[in-house]
Amino acid sequence: MSFLQPTEAPRLHLELLPTRARAVDVSTVHLTTTKYDGPSIHISTWASGLPMPCVGDESLESFKDNNCESCDYYTDEIEVYSGGEYEIKIDGELRPIASTFYTYSPCSCYENGIGDISFPCYAGYEPESVEDTPLSTELMRYTAIFLDKEYFSFHEMRATQQRLDYLEDEGGFHLSDTASAVNTFNDDSICWGSNDEAYSLLQAESIYTTSPANQDLLNFESHRDNMAELLMADDLTPSPHLLDLSHHTHRGKAVVVASARTSPQAYLLLASSGVKLKPGLAYINAQYYKNVAVDDDHVLDVWATDVLPTGIRLLFLHDRDDNKNFNCLFIGQVPSDFNLEPCKSLPAPSSELAELVSN
Repeated sequence: MSFLQPTEAPRLHLELLPTRARAVDVSTVHLTTTKYDGPSIHISTWASGLPMPCVGDESLESFKDNNCESCDYYTDEIEVYSGGEYEIKIDGELRPIASTFYTYSPCSCYENGIGDISFPCYAGYEPESVEDTPLSTELMRYTAIFLDKEYFSFHEMRATQQRLDYLEDEGGFHLSDTASAVNTFNDDSICWGSNDEAYSLLQAESIYTTSPANQDLLNFESHRDNMAELLMADDLTPSPHLLDLSHHTHRGKAVVVASARTSPQAYLLLASSGVKLKPGLAYINAQYYKNVAVDDDHVLDVWATDVLPTGIRLLFLHDRDDNKNFNCLFIGQVPSDFNLEPCKSLPAPSSELAELVSN
């Protein structure tokens, strides 16, 4: 056995991408958390989604205009008629108040402003839910982060706004700065709320754009303002390391990643085939092909790359168990004219598949 001639199919990571994904990038970033301090793998994609529904609360100023100014508690002091129901301590003895008295208002809005109020307010009111114009997700970038230790260990999903342009006369992609997006924390990690957490970029884009946005973390106007500033930016940065997905329109999209730290065999095999390389990482985009005859005896659903500069394609077998971080097997190299059209033969049993990829 050698690194370039393994006896078992090397395992690596396959990340499913949104249908509208335009480009993908992979990088290593040093990550420091309360539980981890070391390298992490960031897989990012840029995908324009459908308008994002949003439901918010009426603004505090609108609430004040509609409720506070006519409220009996909106004053510095209030007049109360006791009728003997209230008591006051005199010389250590409680005595009933027989007539009208004045006291401070229990509501602090008059003195301190609407921002000092907790809801429901003292009068029992709270801001109403109001529907807002859907938010654009035209400039969204989604990033899946994995810890690069014993295996790809999922850490979190992030989302931000970033403009991506393809300048044909300059031969590649250009990127703007990033800006915050609605429903994300200060570090751009996604707030899932009551939704299930996403574990792939495909899931993240789908859940994020179809779930109603709220203004708990970033208000709708700031999301729109951030997008407008990015659209007007003229200082975009060339990014030649991105993989172009724009010509992949009719099949499932994915990126396959091998880490030299955790899967050196897969890394060397991919690197020697002409894929994209960064320090410690080899990666390449792939498309989904169903019922492909990989040899005379086996028909598989595979992920295949475009024809690489070395004149070959790479084939991968996706393990659909989402709980596994190494969810992909490297089947091997095939010539550029390899037939990827669907075969009508039945797929091979799982035991035969294991033998195939081991050879």
